[in-house]
Amino acid sequence: MDNWWRYCLSFCVVMGLAGCDHLSNETYSHMEESERRRLASEYISLAKRLESGSPAAMLSLEKATRLDPRNEIAWKDLASPYLRTGQYDQWHAYMEKAIALNPGSSQAERGRDRLHFLRDYAGALYDFDMTDSLTQDRPDYIRNTSVDYLRGLCYYGLDNDAKAEQYFDLYIQVEEEKTGTKQLDNMVYGYKAAMANAAHQYAQAEQYSKAGMSLRPERADLEYQLAYSLFMQGRISEAAAAVERCEALFRDGDYHRSHYYEVIDQLHLGRIEKLKEEVTCFM
Repeated sequence: MDNWWRYCLSFCVVMGLAGCDHLSNETYSHMEESERRRLASEYISLAKRLESGSPAAMLSLEKATRLDPRNEIAWKDLASPYLRTGQYDQWHAYMEKAIALNPGSSQAERGRDRLHFLRDYAGALYDFDMTDSLTQDRPDYIRNTSVDYLRGLCYYGLDNDAKAEQYFDLYIQVEEEKTGTKQLDNMVYGYKAAMANAAHQYAQAEQYSKAGMSLRPERADLEYQLAYSLFMQGRISEAAAAVERCEALFRDGDYHRSHYYEVIDQLHLGRIEKLKEEVTCFM
């Protein structure tokens, strides 16, 4: 109940402030710069407490950009709903403003969005390379995700397996040097296994799948790649067991996915069922 009342209060404040359209840029210009920055931050905070992309939230963010045009977060938050609704021209225009203010972080975020939402692999690589040119002294991360890993995904999407392998291995090396395997995303081995299976290197794919499982045993994607590699090696009973585990994990929702976009090489139930049928034919 308390959360509900806080939400209502935030909504009323936003609508009250947003309704003051007579507050023109000329009115804002009479404020001290520190006051404008403070008020812009309040608008951003209020927008975060509302439904993303809602009229009230967008109005609040628009006012934040007018109050403080140099607030990078306001431009990025304003851009995000346009990306998720497929209005890419508007998203790009607002991201350009954020990048002009802080190319070090905002350009990498645009690269991530180009990769996942637009499948613009070449554009994403351009953004990642530009980010690297600004931060040559350290590995780059976007909200705890390694740019080396994302770059590997770009090359994977471009069917350049050699370059994808290079950046996946670099990602693994850097993370292991920093924290061991604690922060390592085991799907990097899922992608390496998929490339090995595609290259008919089934024993190698089996090793990669098991390496990923050693980090976190549950994930249908790794079981799928393992089942396929075992099947192609003629180890039918092992493949049958692996594909059963794969299907069970998938139905439990334990597979690589995002709430906002389809991940690269998304695993679907149809793929699992097809492999299961093929394995069953040889039993």
